[in-house]
Amino acid sequence: MKNILTILLCLFAIVLGAQPLTLKYDNAVIPNDGTIYVTSTEGVSTNTYIEFTNDQQDAVFFRIRKQVLTSVSSDAITFCVGGTCYTGNLSQELYLNPGQTWGLDDETNVFHASYSHQAAGNQRVRFTIVNSDDANDTISFIIHYTTTTGVQDVPSVTKLSAYPNPASSSVTLEYSASNVHNAFLVIRNLTGMEVYRTPVSISGKSTVDVSSFRAGVYFYGIESDGRMLSSKKLLVK
Repeated sequence: MKNILTILLCLFAIVLGAQPLTLKYDNAVIPNDGTIYVTSTEGVSTNTYIEFTNDQQDAVFFRIRKQVLTSVSSDAITFCVGGTCYTGNLSQELYLNPGQTWGLDDETNVFHASYSHQAAGNQRVRFTIVNSDDANDTISFIIHYTTTTGVQDVPSVTKLSAYPNPASSSVTLEYSASNVHNAFLVIRNLTGMEVYRTPVSISGKSTVDVSSFRAGVYFYGIESDGRMLSSKKLLVK
C-alpha cells in the first residue's frame, strides 16, 4: 500500500510540474519564470528570439500574455509569434503539433520580442504561455532590458551581405561598419556554435570556404568588443 501511494504521489508531481512547451534562448532551456538579460542603448531597437518546442504527444493550444513589470511604455514592446505581431498584451490562440519547433530556421513563426529602447534605465517584461486546455498549465519568462545613455560614435554596421546565398562551395561576405573596435566577422550555426571567425577593419570582403559546412541555416555578422552588432541568415546547400 505504501509503495502504491508513493507511485501515485510521484505521478501527481510529474503531472503537476508539466509545462505546455519547452522554451530555449541562445540554445539553453529557459526555466519557468527564468530571466533573460538584454542590453542596448537609447534609440536602438533589439529583437530577442525564443525557441518553442512541443515535446508532448498531443498538439498544444496556447495563448501568450505580455505583462510589463516596470513603467516603460507598453507599446514600446511588441512581440511576434506564429506569423502575427502584437502590440497589445494577449495573442490569439496558437498551436504546435507534437514534435514541432518554432526556431531560428522558421523566421515566420519564431517568437521574438521587439523593444525600442526609448530611455535609459532598467525595464522588465514577463511573457506567459498559457495552455488553452488548462489555465493552470503555464510557463513564463522575464526579459530584463538594460538601456544605457546614447553616446556619440556608437558602433554600427551600414552594410552586410553574402553572395551567393544559398552557397555550396564558397561565399563572399561583404561588410561596412563604423566606430568598431576589436571587430570580427563571425559565422554561427543554428545551435549557436561558432564555425568561422576572422578579424575585420571598417569595410571589406571575406571569401569563406563552406564546402565542409553541413547543409542548413547559418547566421553571419559583425562582432565588436564581444557584442554582435548585426547578423543575417546564410543558407548552405
